[in-house]
Amino acid sequence: MFESLKENQELFYWLTAASAVFFVVSLIVVAVVIVRLPADHFQKQEAEGQGKGKQGKGSSAGNLAIKIGKNIVGWFLIAAGVAMLVLPGQGVLVVLIGVMLADFPGKHRLQNWIIRRKRVLRTMNWLRRKFDRPPLELDGATKGQTDSGNAQPPETLPPPHSASPDFGVPHLVRPE
Repeated sequence: MFESLKENQELFYWLTAASAVFFVVSLIVVAVVIVRLPADHFQKQEAEGQGKGKQGKGSSAGNLAIKIGKNIVGWFLIAAGVAMLVLPGQGVLVVLIGVMLADFPGKHRLQNWIIRRKRVLRTMNWLRRKFDRPPLELDGATKGQTDSGNAQPPETLPPPHSASPDFGVPHLVRPE
């Protein structure tokens, strides 16, 4: 096995470099997509009746090309996200973005199942907070569901800490 690595050492270096570049690009793309999503994105699709509102907007060759392109990119991201579940990368978030782009039966159900995982929603809202964006809004009936399906109270953020005038040490209690 080591002999084959020595024989293909240049290929090994190129694959390693490509993997590192793909990892960094996926971090940036995932962050940009999550931050740019409207806060009510997941409410809109439920109100549209799982995509029925998007149909009937003309069927020109340009629209067909865009739809095919979105599906190709979506399925590529789904495959890459599944690979990232065991390789370096944000696998679940990349799968979610791929599902958002691809068209297939049950798309919205799968998308809603993924977004309602507590860790996924928490990670996405954490990233949105870092860029001063409002948290993602889900419908009220299932907003607090976790993996077990039990309703939980919505996440609340801890109170903001104010900087102390003495040595920049944060206060643990809000000054009154």
